[in-house]
Amino acid sequence: MRFFNDNESASVSGLFVCSVMGLVSVAALTFDGGRVIDAYAEMSAVAASAARLGGQEIVGIRDNSVQINARNAKHVMNVFLLGRGYDVSIEIGTTKISVSLSKQVRTWWLAMFGVGSRTVTVSRSVEIVAG
Repeated sequence: MRFFNDNESASVSGLFVCSVMGLVSVAALTFDGGRVIDAYAEMSAVAASAARLGGQEIVGIRDNSVQINARNAKHVMNVFLLGRGYDVSIEIGTTKISVSLSKQVRTWWLAMFGVGSRTVTVSRSVEIVAG
């Protein structure tokens, strides 16, 4: 005695294939999404550190005209960021420094679904205040 006909067994195998593909895609999103979030957190810390490092290069403290020494600030930030693999953009004003970092994060599992690398961009700034 048979409980299933041939049509029902084919629908069960189709359901199984769809379930497995769903689990693989969730695992891919979790793995590659975690890599993107990790890159964002690391880049955020590096950009903030670079901005703080440049913000320490100030002049004019004794005569109450505090401002950033742009040449020294840019030099120490570039030395700090050298070799880290980021695309760097630094803007220096008289009292404010902005650091923007950008990097391509390659996906491993999502590449199977046609989702290539993701661009992660982070901007952090420091402002000198008198007081």
